[in-house]
Amino acid sequence: MPGTQPALASALSSQYRLLLRSPGGLSSASLCEECLKLADLFGPGGRLSLLRVLLEDLDFGSGIGNSPKVKVLGHVLGALVPNLPSLFCQAVLAASVRRESYLRELCAAVELPLERQVEIGLAVAQAPHPGWSAEGVSFLKEKVSELVERGAVLPEGVRHGTVREELTESLEACFGD
Repeated sequence: MPGTQPALASALSSQYRLLLRSPGGLSSASLCEECLKLADLFGPGGRLSLLRVLLEDLDFGSGIGNSPKVKVLGHVLGALVPNLPSLFCQAVLAASVRRESYLRELCAAVELPLERQVEIGLAVAQAPHPGWSAEGVSFLKEKVSELVERGAVLPEGVRHGTVREELTESLEACFGD
């Protein structure tokens, strides 16, 4: 059934939006749990759809950190540990949210740990979309510099992952690898 997948993805996205608009008194942790349970029923595609819905239509104005959607996004980003970089990159490309400083604003809003920001930067730097790739490279260089200033080391996945040529020189200068 060729038309089943897009219809199912659309219905799933609608269900996530409904949950996020009408939390029914649920705490952000409970709301996140409900969203993740629903996502788990549909496997990786369910998680990708959830992440895409959470990334769409974010307004980075004042008070965004108190938004239920942003709180759920923070929980979901923490819950998607093993596949976060690839899922995040796919979701950002699918959500059509490209604009200058999106990654910086998003990471600040959800208070994502610096190591996770580096992982996301690496994934986005390797995106097939030239605009996103350029923003990912810029973001990654900034975050690697912050890691160096703190005396931290690169996350394991970044040290042993594939790094695009334009990042290699910066990483080697910072970490001597």
